[in-house]
Amino acid sequence: MDKFDCLNVFIRTAQLGSFTATANALNLTQSAVSKKIAWLEQQVGFALFHRNSRKIALTPQGDEYAKHCEQVLTDMHTIETRLRGDRLTCEVSCDCLCPV
Repeated sequence: MDKFDCLNVFIRTAQLGSFTATANALNLTQSAVSKKIAWLEQQVGFALFHRNSRKIALTPQGDEYAKHCEQVLTDMHTIETRLRGDRLTCEVSCDCLCPV
């Protein structure tokens, strides 16, 4: 699985507080959201959410991880936007000599 995709799903789930709400917001199935969160938990080695039949809540580790992930994803977006903007504003000058 793509870790950045899973991080985005994790952050959205932390914000919305529901796998179902995240699935609806991201046009995914609830099962896909659950699998991405489970895969990410396996990768990091700790539970991100406390789960029960009615709700989910971030674990203390999940809360700290979410804060850092939000910053990383925000920084990546900022850098990509800035660099894309620099590329779009780059001007090229070309002088050509042609025989007459």
